[in-house]
This record gives sequence, structure tokens and C-alpha cells, in this order.
Amino acid sequence: ALELFDRGIKLSKLPWRSEEAFSYFMKAAMMGYTDAEFQVGYCLASGIGTKQDFYEANKWYLKAALKGDGTSWFNLGVNYCEGNGVENDYEKALECFRKGAELGDEGCAFKIGFMYANGQGVEKNISEALKWYETAAERGDAIAYHNLAVYYHEGTYVKKDRKKAFELFKNLHRRRIRIFSEICQDTFFTD
Repeated sequence: ALELFDRGIKLSKLPWRSEEAFSYFMKAAMMGYTDAEFQVGYCLASGIGTKQDFYEANKWYLKAALKGDGTSWFNLGVNYCEGNGVENDYEKALECFRKGAELGDEGCAFKIGFMYANGQGVEKNISEALKWYETAAERGDAIAYHNLAVYYHEGTYVKKDRKKAFELFKNLHRRRIRIFSEICQDTFFTD
């Protein structure tokens, strides 16, 4: 299954071979390979290499999520928030994000913070939102870094602390450079 998945990854970097890449992901997913199950869900949700189908995408995300894939929990949660292939249901979305956050997924932690900050499916609770944004930032979520930096810079929801805001912005800048470097490495310096 790993060989099929790896072949799919290599082909997915070539847009004109996306259908072929999807077929390799599907073969590996049918063998129960978790990363491939996620990738099939992603392709179906995005319409990459196949017809867009959120309903089917969610089935594959759930398979991967139940095996411990935090990003699949994130994508399921987003789809419950937006009603993609499922009924719009903020409670189920929050449940998905909590499961992903328990697995260490920074995006899930961020979304929980976002839901509390905006009263989306839960009672608005800024202190709970800040707690989750802090967790997401500690795990490396760039948007959480940004939001916290702005809050400290402007004194929104927290005591104004320009020094802390500067540190958060600096960490965010370092993270973006590292991510860009990794993308360049993966894109230009691999087979």
C-alpha cells in the first residue's frame, strides 16, 4: 500500500496526471492505508483527479480519522461547519475538532478557539478561545500566532503587551520562512 501511495504522491505533483494519482491513492486506501484514505477524501472534496463529492470524501475522512488522523478530523469538522456533504452541525463539528485536538492537530485546536471566539455552536467565551488559540500556536498554527499577536498588540481581550506581540509576530515570521523552505525543498529537490 505504501508503494502505491508514494506513486500517487509523485504523480499528484503533476496536475495533468491527477486522475492517475487518484487511482493509486484509491488502491492504497482500499488496502486500509490511513494516509491514502485521507488523500482520497481530500481529492474527492477538492475535485482533484475525480469528480468533487463531499459526501464520499467525508466517508474516507472518517475512516482515516478513526485510525488517529488529526487532519481528517479537522476536514470533517470543517465540512460539518459548512454543510459540505453533511447537514450543517456545529456540535458535531466541535466534536470532530476536539478529537483532532486530542491527537495534537493544531488546526483543530485553532478551530475550537475560533468557535468560542465567535460563539459558533457554543456560547461565546473569550477566555476559552484564548486558551485554544494558545494551544494552537504552541503546536505551530500560523493563524493562531497571528490572532494572538494582534490581540496583544491592540489589547483586544487581553492586557496590551507589545513585547509579547512582537515575540509572537517574530515566531510567526520564522514559522512562515520554515514552511516556505520546506515547500521549496519538497517541490524542487525531490524525485
